Amino acid sequence: MNSGKSLAKLWNVIINPTTLKGTSIKSWEKIATLLIYEGYEFVEWHTKHKNNAIRITENLLHDGIRQIMVIGGDGTLNEVVNGIMRSGISPEEVVLFLIPSGTGNDWAKSHGIKRNAKLILSMLYNENIVMHDVGLVRSIRNTQTNSRYFINIAGFGFDASVIKRVQESRKYKVGNGLIYIKNLLITLLSHKSVDCRIEIDNEIIEKFTFSIAVGICKYNGNGMMQVPMAKFNDGIFDIILIEQMSILQVIFQIPNLFKGKHINHPKVHHYQGENISILPMGRFYGEVEGELLDEGVYEIRNCKEKAGVVVVGREKVTGDR
Repeated sequence: MNSGKSLAKLWNVIINPTTLKGTSIKSWEKIATLLIYEGYEFVEWHTKHKNNAIRITENLLHDGIRQIMVIGGDGTLNEVVNGIMRSGISPEEVVLFLIPSGTGNDWAKSHGIKRNAKLILSMLYNENIVMHDVGLVRSIRNTQTNSRYFINIAGFGFDASVIKRVQESRKYKVGNGLIYIKNLLITLLSHKSVDCRIEIDNEIIEKFTFSIAVGICKYNGNGMMQVPMAKFNDGIFDIILIEQMSILQVIFQIPNLFKGKHINHPKVHHYQGENISILPMGRFYGEVEGELLDEGVYEIRNCKEKAGVVVVGREKVTGDR
């Protein structure tokens, strides 16, 4: 599928130099050398701190830029998406291209994108631009409302508790697979399920809830196929709700999470909808691509406007059924 846009050979590139301890820079230099040989030109922008990519993106769009390349992981991509959606410029005017350089690269995994120079070049040549769903999470507490856009998965409950523990370790970055699994197991010892009232397109669900994943794409948590049935452009969220489980039940399901087979467990439920609200009766964290959300009532909606992204041709996308 092609949106009808034609790509120029000049790209503004937002680079997160901290991903993989700087190896993203070396990877980018190798790819850039090939692309320059093929006639492409680049203007580079290096992020300096957390959420810096949001401001860089907004500034670029206000200056008339409409093609943005990202060198980084899921977190950097999410910041750029937030910059696009907050800019006031229609996201449908923008073309986004990711060269994955993090450790998890979960969004890229859904689209079959790898850090391979020849693949990147073929993606640019083929101009396979698709219109991609975008979601918005609002966390509401008293009179305070905070918002975060996403194009992958928003996680609530256990998933977010793991992210919180990883971040508190300070020594490590979210995205390291082994560190993530280690903290997942540690979090199991203290995490408690919470009674939640969930509304999905006017359907009321009340369950003692271990976790909720609201998916546009399939993967999060460093390769876990949390939402295996998700389709990135159907305008509908796929929601995976996991009821309270014992520690042993969760541990036994970890291998299934990487294969998408956890959905066969009787305590795992699949829903679909465009608008979701989550009212927890206790502490229930939320996160988007490793960015913790403020606690409160969560409202999630599928945005009407879609974002243009360059992906691998559909015949090469992994995980399709």
